[in-house]
Formats: sequence, structure tokens, C-alpha cells
Amino acid sequence: MSESFSTATVLGALRRPPHLSITPAGSAYALFEVLLRRQTATGAWFTVSVPCKAWGRGVDIARSLQAGQVVLFKGELATHKGIKGDLLCVSGYDL
Repeated sequence: MSESFSTATVLGALRRPPHLSITPAGSAYALFEVLLRRQTATGAWFTVSVPCKAWGRGVDIARSLQAGQVVLFKGELATHKGIKGDLLCVSGYDL
């Protein structure tokens, strides 16, 4: 994947096991959420859930992942059609 301004790398724990699916064209993909936890200057903690979509070899790796596992995922910012409309997500191959 070439470097661009939309490149994103996330490191965090899986919220739940990845959901595996196939596009109408027959391409396999895995949907999952990575939880990013951060402490503010006041000491309060907050968590952000980042939606991710893996393709290619990332799908093969995602098959063995479990909730709570720490993952490093690199991709590009993209949109994914969700139940509630389009979502901004990280989409890539490097899991």
C-alpha cells in the first residue's frame, strides 16, 4: 500500500471477534473494531472505538483473533456502508 495523507495505523485491543463476510463480487473481508484507550491530563480515561476493514491476507489473520487481543493495523481512511449509513473506517491489508 503506498503512503498517502490518508494512511492510518491503529494499535489497540479488539472490541469483539472480527466479523467475516464476502462482497457480492466474491472478495472476502473482515470487519472489526479496535479500542484505543487514553488518559487525559486530568487523569480521566476515555476509550475510542475505531472501525476497521481488512482485505486479502488480513482476512486470514483476522480468522484467528479474539476479543481483547492487541492488534496493530495499518490501512487508509475509507468509508464503509453500515446499518446506520456510511462510517469512516481504516481499510487495509496489514494486520
